[in-house]
Amino acid sequence: MLIQAKFTYRGDMHCETPTPDGRGVLSITPAMRSGAAAPSYSPMDLLALAHGTCLAMMMGKAAKGAGLDIGGMTVEMALEMAEGTPPRVGSVKARFVLPRKFAPGELAKLKAGAEMCPVHRALRPEIPVTLELITPE
Repeated sequence: MLIQAKFTYRGDMHCETPTPDGRGVLSITPAMRSGAAAPSYSPMDLLALAHGTCLAMMMGKAAKGAGLDIGGMTVEMALEMAEGTPPRVGSVKARFVLPRKFAPGELAKLKAGAEMCPVHRALRPEIPVTLELITPE
């Protein structure tokens, strides 16, 4: 399967990606975010969003296959940048807040499903990724 992306470099460290509704998503460097005229994401924000949504969807696929419902789950992604140059991601933490309690075997199935995420698998193996599943007390 070929996946393509198209965007326009607008100059001055700004890129714009068209969305199906025609509005577009603006991408800027983190240092330029303050005072930006339009809602925008940095490339690292977009990486966190791509990784997190992919993890959640693959977990959703595993949940459906196991007859589980994870609707309403929230996901928090944290990308920590490594020290030094060149700039690079040093670690990733994904926190999944599940809508209800699950048995340990069910949690294992959900986590295994998340680990099938192609974005997750595209990260360099030396980047530690923590997947934390949280259930209500």
